[in-house]
This record gives sequence, C-alpha cells and structure tokens, in this order.
Amino acid sequence: RFTFHVLHIKEVYPYMADKRKVLVTGASGYIAGRMLPVFSERYDLVLIDVKTTHRGGEEVEGIQIADLTDPNRDKYRAYFKGVDAVVHCAFKGGNFENELANVQMAYNVYQTGVEENVRRVVVCSSNHAADYYERLIWADKWDVVTPEMRPLSDNFYGWAKEAYEHLGF
Repeated sequence: RFTFHVLHIKEVYPYMADKRKVLVTGASGYIAGRMLPVFSERYDLVLIDVKTTHRGGEEVEGIQIADLTDPNRDKYRAYFKGVDAVVHCAFKGGNFENELANVQMAYNVYQTGVEENVRRVVVCSSNHAADYYERLIWADKWDVVTPEMRPLSDNFYGWAKEAYEHLGF
C-alpha cells in the first residue's frame, strides 16, 4: 500500500510560493496604469511617482512619492531594497531640459538598482528612439530598419530614450 501526502508548494519550494517584489516607477502614468491590474495579481508591488493621481485626476492606490531625478539616491533608496525587479516607466515629457532629466533619472534607477542588488531592471522605451527612419519609410525613401542599425531620433524624447537604452547597456 502507498500512502500519499499532498504537499503544499511552500513545503517543496518555499521561495516560489511568495510573490516576487516589483518596484514600478511612474506608477500614476498611462503605461504603468495599463500594467498595474495584471501586475497586482502576480507581484507584490512597490509603486512610486511624483504624484498620486493619474491623468484623469483619480487616485492610484498605494503610490508613494519619490523624485527619481534627484541625484541624492539615498532619498529613495529604501524603495529599491529587497525588490526582485524594477519596471521603470517614469519620465518627464517635453523639452530638452526635461529629457535631460530623464537620462539622469534612468541613471539613478540603474545605479540604485546595482547598489541594492536588484536582479533586473526593465525600462519602458519607445519606437521614438528610432523614428528618424519612420518618415523615410513612409516616404518610400527607405525600405527596412534592422536591429543592427543605430537608433536615430528626430526629437528630444526619442534622443532621451536612445540615451538611456545605451546607458542601460
């Protein structure tokens, strides 16, 4: 005769039963807002942004205020402690100065992640990092863009996206 004992997953793999902890930056923004419903089911979330409301003015539950453009990383380091991953959606839109601040922010996120032993940082980017080619393709002046080609943008937003993709590399 066999005796069966049904094991709970925590008995076999105690580290797998708990949700991974994920920090989401720019948590009140449009892109993060599209991800949060699914993320909240799968992960233990830490949400940060410079405001607690989304563009419609409604509160986003659980957001903590942090300005990741501040070069003093100790001001927000605690949010990075113990997280398994960072999903970086935060950005300041607009002019060159704001896009320059986005590059500084990306550096701060990467560097704090390294210093706090975060295993993975995922950065939301954009097709604007290579939109120089888009106008050429639509005008039938260019046929294809390949992964080997250098991303080129025709605006500051795309330039910043390209810069922090390269910075992350």
